[in-house]
Amino acid sequence: MKRNSNENIYTLFADWLKQIESQLNVALVRAPYKKGKIYYFKGIPENFLSLQIDDGGIVVWVFHEGEAVEMLRDIDAVLGYKRGNGYYCKLCNVPEYYPSIKKFYTDHCFSKLLKWINMELALSKYLEICFEGSGSSWATLDINIRFRKKLKEFVKSAFSFKENLKVKKFRVKLWA
Repeated sequence: MKRNSNENIYTLFADWLKQIESQLNVALVRAPYKKGKIYYFKGIPENFLSLQIDDGGIVVWVFHEGEAVEMLRDIDAVLGYKRGNGYYCKLCNVPEYYPSIKKFYTDHCFSKLLKWINMELALSKYLEICFEGSGSSWATLDINIRFRKKLKEFVKSAFSFKENLKVKKFRVKLWA
């Protein structure tokens, strides 16, 4: 599969971002000296959340005390090409075909990111980061509180042998 140099995910993302900037409820700011691979969310401290772009898709990382501890959002994309059909994601069980690399990344990744930013991140007030004694960690936005409660009930029922699960929680305010 021969690619045009203007069809890499970094260039496509930067072009897409310019086109939809006014639609974002939380602006993205490109990190200096990162060649378009790292972005920050305007209004949220840089050492707390960052967005990373690579050929495998888009990841929103949560940081605690300078260390990446959780992927808050992970939009996977592994580009494939099938002659006669077009571009598709190799990770999807039922591939959806796109006529161009640009259309693939725009529909398969970027539009999902836009929806997540506007429907979840922008509507959240807090991010909760949790650490379990054995080293496990997870993070969730307060907009997902109903899901978190259901997950907690499931974990308790599935792992009833760990009645005294010790969890450290950090609740961080997203917006000043």
